[in-house]
Amino acid sequence: MTATLEAIKTRRDILVAESAAQRALLAEAWRGLQKPAAAGQRAAQALSSPWLWGGAALVALKLRKNNILRMPLMIWKGWRMVRWVRAVVG
Repeated sequence: MTATLEAIKTRRDILVAESAAQRALLAEAWRGLQKPAAAGQRAAQALSSPWLWGGAALVALKLRKNNILRMPLMIWKGWRMVRWVRAVVG
């Protein structure tokens, strides 16, 4: 009976050590994903703003039909301008 208990204890110790190693690997992988996950959350929060969608709707209503096709270009130029302002400001 004692040999069986010792075998079980040894197996348990092995499994505990394996799970600790796997937890360490998971923590390391999560550290690499924290920045992209945080950026995704910030983007989701920004896109959930009703002010953003209301402003986009007003701009779309104000533009003529021909200018609606230029909307992606205007968004890209706006994004570049925001990046430039952030670089200049700090």
